[in-house]
Amino acid sequence: MRRGLRDVAKLMTGTAVGQAIGFVAAPLLSRLYTPDDFGVVGVFLSVATVIGVVAALRLELAVVVPKTDEDAQQVMVAALLVIAGVVSGTALAVLIAGEAAARALGAPALAPLLGILPFYVGSLGTFQVFNYWSTRVGKFGHLASAQVVRGAIGAAGQIGLGAARLGATGMLAGQVAGQVVGTLALLGRSARAGRLDLRSPVSFARAGKVLREYADFIVYGAPQSLLNAIGQGLPAVVLTAAFGAGAAGQYLLARRVVTAPSNLLGQSLRQVLYPHLSRRIDRPEVLAFAVRTTLALAALAAVPAALLAVFGPQAFAWALGEQWRVGGEFARYLGLNLMAGLMNIPAVSLVPLLRIQRWHAVYETVYTAARVGALVGGGMLAGPVGAVAGMAFTGMAFNVMLIVMVIGRLKRRLDAPAPR
Repeated sequence: MRRGLRDVAKLMTGTAVGQAIGFVAAPLLSRLYTPDDFGVVGVFLSVATVIGVVAALRLELAVVVPKTDEDAQQVMVAALLVIAGVVSGTALAVLIAGEAAARALGAPALAPLLGILPFYVGSLGTFQVFNYWSTRVGKFGHLASAQVVRGAIGAAGQIGLGAARLGATGMLAGQVAGQVVGTLALLGRSARAGRLDLRSPVSFARAGKVLREYADFIVYGAPQSLLNAIGQGLPAVVLTAAFGAGAAGQYLLARRVVTAPSNLLGQSLRQVLYPHLSRRIDRPEVLAFAVRTTLALAALAAVPAALLAVFGPQAFAWALGEQWRVGGEFARYLGLNLMAGLMNIPAVSLVPLLRIQRWHAVYETVYTAARVGALVGGGMLAGPVGAVAGMAFTGMAFNVMLIVMVIGRLKRRLDAPAPR
């Protein structure tokens, strides 16, 4: 347990610095870029995240599962080959339908930026693969330093290019630079640390065997993650199409500021909790641990959520500028997302370990449909603030349901008689 706490501390330190850089830069970025700039870049990142989260077909999660490092490296090879295929397909899609897609998303200014999309998607996928390898071998310091590099390069690039008045192009270039450099830093440190042999020849036969062995991660985990990413990115797209890029920009900056604390703690906890739960999944104490962690995270998030509900608009206008007061209205409701995103960490970590990805994929389908309905219905009734409020309340309700059902599955597994 002490080692687990040290691992959390390492990751939290690195992630804290990376997140703090972005958090401190937000008041400056809000004055260098317009809400429209945030909106255009936000739509790009929404599309990139949807593709990037399934770039390896969720095989990165399987890196921590094999008993030997050699088998784990074969999983990594298969994942990287899948990423190469996804990047190629993305490049082809941008070439054929990039401009039409930008118009369909309600953001014509996005079209010239889509050429960067394949590089960004490839970087996102590769980062996740080496992320889980570092988790497997306990090199949490590597992840911490990569988070710092990613945050520092991204913020510095965005500030410098914003000062040069390059608008959305500069903002996106800074974001991509941070991600690419962070990925290269993580890859380099992983290669130098030992236990990872990047010189091994690629075996397509072994890669095919890995794909078959971990098919449930692909068949159920990838669609579930895709739906989740669509649900996360959908608000920016819908707000852009319905109310303009400015409304989407207000939402995206609000989400960036509000989710900074949950990203800080949540990302570190996910990295440590997943292998911790994996090693103890059949031990009786894992149930009490999961419940206690969920309740503690809910209590921790309740305080900032309440403060946002009361002081959101005033705080945003003071810290970011009067033009961002609408973002503060959004923040009142996004506090619920902050709370849900923290308290569901143990349950989401348990899903692949309980091998209930199929059930989770169905859940995500229903959840995404409900979010779309709440987003559209709330927007029709009360404009952009109503859309965000409807989505936030729906998200909280579904996340509570997720937690209850996953904990129930875990209890049934532990109560089941051991096979003879």
